[in-house]
Amino acid sequence: MHHIKNITKPIGLSAALLILSACSTTSPDYSSIARSEQALKQAKQVDAQTHSPYWFNEAEKNLDLASEAMSKKDYKIAKMRAEEASAAAELADVSTRNKKAQMAVNEIKASISALQDQLKNKSTE
Repeated sequence: MHHIKNITKPIGLSAALLILSACSTTSPDYSSIARSEQALKQAKQVDAQTHSPYWFNEAEKNLDLASEAMSKKDYKIAKMRAEEASAAAELADVSTRNKKAQMAVNEIKASISALQDQLKNKSTE
């Protein structure tokens, strides 16, 4: 009888730990998914899929993986992937805005150069 008590203690302790670990499972974080969806939407609005396709595709991929993990109730992975999706979407957005700004600067420089050429031509006439 004494041996049975010694065996049941570890089994009971293991069962209790298993129950506690199940209770401590991360709860779903729908807000992280929503933030990544919003960041991706904003990146689409600036045409990031064209100007920064790598980061845009990374954002889409991670959002899909986050949704997949959420459906499997793997909330920790879902949150991590959603955060990665947000970061990639924000990089796509900022990179696209930077490229567009650089293109605008180049157009202004070209216009200035063309105006300077016109002024030189008029002054030599």
